[in-house]
Amino acid sequence: QDIDMNIDIYPDPPFMYLLNEAHKPAYTGLMQTQYYGSFTKAGESGCPNSFSNIEAEITDKNRPAENYTSQLILSCINRYGKRIGIYGPWIWDEGHCCHPEIHTAEQLWWTDLAGNYRKFYLHVICDASGRFLWRNQMDDGTKLKPWAEPPIKGLFAIAFEYTLPAINGAVGYPTIKFEVSNIEHNNVIEYPNANQTYNLMYEGKNIISFVPHNNAFKVSFENVGISPQDKNKIRGFLVIETSVGVLTQIATEAMLPGSNVSFKLSQGSLPSQAPQILERTFFKKESGHYYFTITESNVNQGIPSVLEQ
Repeated sequence: QDIDMNIDIYPDPPFMYLLNEAHKPAYTGLMQTQYYGSFTKAGESGCPNSFSNIEAEITDKNRPAENYTSQLILSCINRYGKRIGIYGPWIWDEGHCCHPEIHTAEQLWWTDLAGNYRKFYLHVICDASGRFLWRNQMDDGTKLKPWAEPPIKGLFAIAFEYTLPAINGAVGYPTIKFEVSNIEHNNVIEYPNANQTYNLMYEGKNIISFVPHNNAFKVSFENVGISPQDKNKIRGFLVIETSVGVLTQIATEAMLPGSNVSFKLSQGSLPSQAPQILERTFFKKESGHYYFTITESNVNQGIPSVLEQ
């Protein structure tokens, strides 16, 4: 029994290969063990002939009562029957007929129209279940980086298209503004001097602005150029990066169990550089999450038109 939030996804046609090429249904030894070792007989049921959906699972709170009423669940309930984007490790669950899963779901996103504006709902999560933090939790223990080892980096690329104003237009030069509003955050990494407005300029005019209102983002404009279909349009991507969860090195020397041998690890090392048996001695790992929106709107810079000049 886990306390994950579970999202059932029915893929759009271009993504059906995730089901068609995934591991086929199978009744596993793990399921048989669960059946004979439990009072609920949870593993007794058979497996389907095929899968019709993909599961995406994440635990964003470390206490079950909070997890069942988390802001993420309340937000995702409103996406029922609508599109959603999810990113994370692609696995199959041997405890569940080898069902294909995205687990843990590190990033979730969707877009809504709010009047004349587009609104992007963006979520980055470092899983809080404690089940995927350490190497000895990962199958045979040989994986160098557990799925939920902090920090978890979220990278979002928001496409934009800017139409250059007519030369004899009667309005000022417009700017497309992308502005952040916070929903909920915990253990978000901050970057020095990042709380500033980021502008994309064209011929001395500010055509795109990103306003973060915090220090949580690394920002860039990428693949910017004139549209091949329309020379009056500029296309590109606003790319933002934000990270959650905290990794802290708490020791630089420890004794190897069952011996008189001391193992030293210089400050600033990675967990994969420590012996697996000493990983928890050298490091502390904390989950985190950041839920926020970005509202896209057009604002007028107040520059006089050619006619007014």
